[in-house]
Amino acid sequence: MDREETRPQLRTLQLIWLAFMGAAVIYAVIGGMLARQAAPGELAGPVVAAFAVAAMASAAAGFALPPRMLARVRGHDLSLGEVIPRYQSAMVVGWACFEAVALLGLVLTLLTGEVLPVLSGAAVSVALLLAGRPRPQAFLQSARLHRARP
Repeated sequence: MDREETRPQLRTLQLIWLAFMGAAVIYAVIGGMLARQAAPGELAGPVVAAFAVAAMASAAAGFALPPRMLARVRGHDLSLGEVIPRYQSAMVVGWACFEAVALLGLVLTLLTGEVLPVLSGAAVSVALLLAGRPRPQAFLQSARLHRARP
């Protein structure tokens, strides 16, 4: 499998990334609409803190898991056709963790009736997704360089 044959797979990966970005924005819109309708609720500080910790843990997992998943690819003699699906899977796992930050903000908005949690969660989620955008060419280059070393 050569680069031309992998182009559709890489386009698909970009579309999946855009879908994750769109989902974070949609969560913010939904949260904004529902916050106005929700009865304001009082949540104890520990509950809000638990959501914040869960969001930070999810963001950290989004950065930690893909490299761990891809570490098994580097250093092995795999074809391009074997590497691309593994790269896609690792990226989707990371993006799902980043999207969870927006989802946690939406849940907190629904519980409190305040719009700030979903707006901040969506903003952080979009920033994380931008930081984790697909860079398959760089990954493929580093995988090849690693294999080429003795």
